[in-house]
Amino acid sequence: FLPMGLIVRDRFESLSRMANIEEPVLVLQGERDEVTPVAQGRAILAAAAGDKEGFFPECAQHNDVWRYGGFEIVKGFVERVTN
Repeated sequence: FLPMGLIVRDRFESLSRMANIEEPVLVLQGERDEVTPVAQGRAILAAAAGDKEGFFPECAQHNDVWRYGGFEIVKGFVERVTN
């Protein structure tokens, strides 16, 4: 009901920018995400050029990846890329 084009100015062109990112990339998204199609998260992960990791828990939605092990995935990823 809101004119989002007038409110949100950033187009979030993540996919087109992924090939230029040199840092490690971690994508977390629930398979049942009701806000952003999971195909978009998978496409961003696939487009990442370097060190990358994805976590797509089957039962998770947009805001509850943490309930399905997301914290442990982030912790392990940070430990791996900083050592």
